[in-house]
Amino acid sequence: MTRRIPRWKAPPIWWASGPPCWPRCVSCRPGQRAVVVLRYWGDLTDAQIAVTLGCSPGTVRSQLSRALAKLRENPVLGEGEPG
Repeated sequence: MTRRIPRWKAPPIWWASGPPCWPRCVSCRPGQRAVVVLRYWGDLTDAQIAVTLGCSPGTVRSQLSRALAKLRENPVLGEGEPG
């Protein structure tokens, strides 16, 4: 059984004070956002994230990969100089 990812009524306090990529995470799907937050803000491993979200570690890696690809599309966060 997979847990539902909670929706925020308002962003948590760390959202505004965190790294500049947090607000740009809204372009990612909810599951991808959850994995990014748990990995980089929560400092959890794939296995810990999988237990937290009720999915497999492979799903965690897949969601993280897709989220990072989506974030790299943003010229502010992407790799290298904008083209």
